[in-house]
Amino acid sequence: MSSVLRAFLLTLALSLTQARDFSPSVGFNLRHDKLGSGVNVDSLKGDLSLESKINDDLSVGANLEHGGDGPLKSLFAKVSRKFGDGKVDAALAVSVAESAVDGQLTYAEGSNEIVASFDSRADDVLETVEYTRKGDGWSFKPRFSMKDRRLDLEAETDVTDNTKLNVNVAQEGDSVLTLSHDVDSSTHVKVTTNTRNLNLEIERNLDDNNSIRPAFDVGAKHLSLAWVRKLGDDRKLTATVDPSNSVDLELDGEGDDWSAKLSAPWSNPRDVDVSFGKKFSF
Repeated sequence: MSSVLRAFLLTLALSLTQARDFSPSVGFNLRHDKLGSGVNVDSLKGDLSLESKINDDLSVGANLEHGGDGPLKSLFAKVSRKFGDGKVDAALAVSVAESAVDGQLTYAEGSNEIVASFDSRADDVLETVEYTRKGDGWSFKPRFSMKDRRLDLEAETDVTDNTKLNVNVAQEGDSVLTLSHDVDSSTHVKVTTNTRNLNLEIERNLDDNNSIRPAFDVGAKHLSLAWVRKLGDDRKLTATVDPSNSVDLELDGEGDDWSAKLSAPWSNPRDVDVSFGKKFSF
């Protein structure tokens, strides 16, 4: 066992001994690709997350995986602390197989936020640094990558009460411009364009429980259509028809509710991919 992993386990053990509010939760996800090929234990892929809230500032847990190199995938901790006039949040994970540490460190104060991402497996342990400043109807977010010394910039502003403009400028690759507009209380239009393509998406509320969302890729002349149905108790069912790829059904719930997704390719509907999950809090 590496020194990094030993130190992490020791930290978790000390935290547990000081626990005042032990609130465990369990979340699991199971997936089976190409259901038409038959169901067996080896064809199932799954992950299980065990998390315990030690106190208001600390949660610890473990991620387990079926179908990987070993059952224990990683250990993690989420820490929150006040620092001066701001707040520091750290999300740390240790990969058991590689004995590596990765995660994010966030400092927020007022309308300013700095997020640093790191990974001990990379040549530059500090991978990216992102700064966000928000104002009334606008935000400004430069992001610097240490690996390739690249600076990207994202800016967003409210053009009018019903129109929002988002610009993402990349030092390398495509820059993206997104214009969102509320035509009325029931219709929302989003136009996304870069140097190669133009996408148009319209969301229309048919009533309180049903809405449709057609999307058109102008460059590829590709159309897809989504229908969203609210089921109550903060659940919703989304059916997406993509004539060139698949038919998807997705069930979403809030908080600890069930989630599920079914994706059937047009070429072979029997080769459906199925996944579902739930989180249990105790």
